[in-house]
Amino acid sequence: MHISLANEGAYFCGFADFSTHPMGSHLPGEMGGLWDPPIRLLTGFNVRIRGRKALPSGLCLSASRAELDYGVFTIDVSMPKDVLMFIAVRNECGNEVQVSMDMNLRPMWLSDFDTSHTVDVLKGEVSLKVPSIGKKYVLKTDACNLSASASEIRASANRDFTMALYRITGKSRVDAVTALKRTTLNNNRRARNTVLETDDGKLSQSFYWAKHSLGMLTHRQDGIGRGLTAGHCDFPWYFSVDFFYSIDALLETGMSAVARDTLKLFIRHARAQRGRVPHEIVTNGVIYNPGDLEESAMLTTAMLKYAAWSGDTGFARAHFRDALASLNFVNSMKFAGPGIMEDAARGHSVEIDTICYFIEGVESLIALRSMAFGGKSSTFAAEIDELLMASEEAAHIVNRVMWSNDLSTYANRMSNGVPEYLGFWTSIAPFLTCIAPRRRYRSFVESESGLKGMTGSDGLQIGSQLPKAMAIQNGLMSLAASNYGDAGRALWFYMRNISRTGAFMPGVVPEILNDPAGCYLQAWSSAAVIHPLVGGILGITPVEGRLRDGKRVGSALDGLKIRGLQFRGSKYDFEVVKGRVAGCSH
Repeated sequence: MHISLANEGAYFCGFADFSTHPMGSHLPGEMGGLWDPPIRLLTGFNVRIRGRKALPSGLCLSASRAELDYGVFTIDVSMPKDVLMFIAVRNECGNEVQVSMDMNLRPMWLSDFDTSHTVDVLKGEVSLKVPSIGKKYVLKTDACNLSASASEIRASANRDFTMALYRITGKSRVDAVTALKRTTLNNNRRARNTVLETDDGKLSQSFYWAKHSLGMLTHRQDGIGRGLTAGHCDFPWYFSVDFFYSIDALLETGMSAVARDTLKLFIRHARAQRGRVPHEIVTNGVIYNPGDLEESAMLTTAMLKYAAWSGDTGFARAHFRDALASLNFVNSMKFAGPGIMEDAARGHSVEIDTICYFIEGVESLIALRSMAFGGKSSTFAAEIDELLMASEEAAHIVNRVMWSNDLSTYANRMSNGVPEYLGFWTSIAPFLTCIAPRRRYRSFVESESGLKGMTGSDGLQIGSQLPKAMAIQNGLMSLAASNYGDAGRALWFYMRNISRTGAFMPGVVPEILNDPAGCYLQAWSSAAVIHPLVGGILGITPVEGRLRDGKRVGSALDGLKIRGLQFRGSKYDFEVVKGRVAGCSH
């Protein structure tokens, strides 16, 4: 079973016993451990009692810490703010317990620097310096015995003791116990935002952990900024498409500041690329992929969602030109460029997801202009008129060229004017963006060459020939079904995700539901637990400065409650009563 702990500056990826194991593929077998980007410090730790290796018999995981139960003693592991790792040994047996940290320094993916380091042991402290990157660390302990080498730090005692690892920053060092208390309070505050009350214990657990997962995946990197990262263990850096699919969940759970900061991070890089939104920014500053086309198409809608939830009209004004630039970039490419599908032939044709998100983006741009400059504003009229003409052309391509009456599905791409029906999940994009007519939705969901051919026991598959089911795809299909009033199908796809809660990490829905090869902790998978329920099935969305309620959802959800949902500085409660969503403000 995998496990992650994190604060906004560092993260640990590993297994439930915290010992060293190979994991990950970007750095084959080396993605696990304690990372303070761009360097890994530890791969894990081992525990001995009276000289013999000890393994935990139980694990209690919360948003703030992991408690390992060894029978006659316990070890708490946490990562409070400003502390890289804090280990507290509670020794009730009186025998000597030793904790050995495995130091295996290495650069992160696409980094290359000398990891030569010095280790000095003083009274109650170990000093670690990495001259090539100017990093300095100190481990403080009250253990009876302390020793260290270039590859290991050992601390032991026959009583309670602690070990706290810090990065030396020039600021005064915080007390780890106090920092943990503050972190626990902050996590408790997050837990009180958007509380789901239901008789379904697995759904409650999944929803609770989805909120905290988004918090764990929020990272602040010097020189880059603060933002939502994609997932552990292989994608612990910034991906725009993952964020765009996750922004609704951030806003619905009171994390609008994270949404704003992540938007600013990608907008800043898009400005340097004349509107092209980068796909992947590693936490060493490397832009590995300067941007797939659908991401530039999605930026404006993400900006509108943030502004609508927060009421931040200043943000809308300050960044309206950035929204305009991203859509102009897509239009300049004539919609031809890579979409989200991970297949060898992508990149030179019109992808269905890109063209649909462009149409949605132009609609969002007009709404964003109203927020930024007033409802009757004609600001940037000529440029918007040009984009509207392009949007009309795009809608014609989607509904007249890319739809097949014989197959009852949309093409995944169009090459040289010829639609290509590849059986990929992106055929749902016109339904997700409400571009498709209602009659086509019914044809699509009932067709073997449409939705039926892409659906397995775990939900929507990557493609008819690729049986892996991803949580984000189930979430998007649930949203599409909600768009067309298909409540039963929306709930079915949503519950495929909930059924896989805890598959590879306690409490968490993984990236790939039926294959451990994906991220065990993933932002858009966590979002696919929150948004399809709150914004889709329950229909709680911003409309003209207020939250909409009153949606008919059916009696199956009677009694379900959402408490403490934040919207523009106020909190709201919602409950399903006699098949209808009813809301009230605090």
